Amino acid sequence: MKLKERFVTLVFNLATYILTAAVVNTLIKIIDVPIYIMLFAFVGSIVLIVVGVIIEGVVRWTKHFGTHFGIFA
Repeated sequence: MKLKERFVTLVFNLATYILTAAVVNTLIKIIDVPIYIMLFAFVGSIVLIVVGVIIEGVVRWTKHFGTHFGIFA
């Protein structure tokens, strides 16, 4: 992935989290949802994204180095 594509992805992810935080704040104020439920959902989404990034890294590593070690040759 090119540096420009990574930067665009980073900006998009940051904008998504800012928007999510705004929605969570609005839900807490309007609907009066307990804050621990919102925080649990927010942290859960971050964990899922981290797991996805790790899986993507493993797939890239396997594609790059797999041919050197005879994997997927």
